[in-house]
Amino acid sequence: MRGSWAGGSRGFAIGARVRAGLAALVLGLVVAAPAAAVGPFALTDQIDDRAGAVEGDVAEIRTAFDRLAADHAVRMWVVFVDTFDGMPPQQWAEDAFDATRLGDEDFLLAVAVSDRQYGYIVAHDFVLDDAALAAAARAGEPSMAENPARAV
Repeated sequence: MRGSWAGGSRGFAIGARVRAGLAALVLGLVVAAPAAAVGPFALTDQIDDRAGAVEGDVAEIRTAFDRLAADHAVRMWVVFVDTFDGMPPQQWAEDAFDATRLGDEDFLLAVAVSDRQYGYIVAHDFVLDDAALAAAARAGEPSMAENPARAV
């Protein structure tokens, strides 16, 4: 699923608690600092912060990611950059997803802090459908609009 909060999707069917939890993970904690434009790249860690957005919150995010993986077999990845440098958010996320060689249980959220945009993508056979992904994104967009760095 793809999006940007100024306004992402491949193949989510689980309950409201999981959708709400995913929305909180996807669109909820952080303080940003500027960074340079970076093209899509292969992530080497589930939390890749090139914009200084999550500095003190990494342990809390890892705990939430671990809980999501244990409870729902979903492996969350997030990358913060300053800007997508004009590239559509969903394309940036898809290119990073492909470069990282993520699989059916993986969810990638890419956030361009200065652009105030995000894109997210999952594998075609992901456990949640497009409607559930879209609902999670919509639920989190008010937090994103208040503070673009509040994305995890």
